[in-house]
Amino acid sequence: MLRTKNIVQVIALSTVMFGAGVSVATVALSYLPMVNASSTSIAQGIKQSKEEVDEDNDLKFRVQGCKRVGKNVACDVLATNLKKENRKLWISWSTQTRGRVIDTNGNQYIAKQTQIGQSISKDGEPLAANLIEGVPTKIIYTFEIPREVTNLAVVEVNYNIPAANASANSIDGKVAIRDINIGAAQASNPTKNDCIPAQTNPKKPRQR
Repeated sequence: MLRTKNIVQVIALSTVMFGAGVSVATVALSYLPMVNASSTSIAQGIKQSKEEVDEDNDLKFRVQGCKRVGKNVACDVLATNLKKENRKLWISWSTQTRGRVIDTNGNQYIAKQTQIGQSISKDGEPLAANLIEGVPTKIIYTFEIPREVTNLAVVEVNYNIPAANASANSIDGKVAIRDINIGAAQASNPTKNDCIPAQTNPKKPRQR
């Protein structure tokens, strides 16, 4: 929080005499806010993290943004492989492993569609991404969320790392990215409250 202390107001009034009976008054006003050097800016104070790093599995997930179109909300999530090798990542492999979001009232919504590039998964159909080392890959989750919901408490991403060989086990993981704003719904059709230009009819020429 920006704090201001020791506000000093100094009014200096000096009168200088010029010639016979002529005086000029000079007023100087100094308003000096003293700011604590350890204070951070307001913008920095409200900045919120939109990414999570899974250090155990060398993965980073970042919510690039969520866009609403009517009742549908599409959330773009960037997945980055931090390991020094390319690898495969399952994002959806059953109806129980789809992405989900939770709004600030505790209501949860399951992704009805997940997309990576041109590949689309609906209702939990298998969908995988081939992650190149250090290169973000975009995952698009689409949810059906009521128009009155404008903020999400969390965006949750489920994933599975396949076993490297026959003797190894696959790894199930989950990350949660918090505090995401999705904005208010935009009206797709004009309503009675919308401004609709009045229609005018061209005047007919007078008959002579």
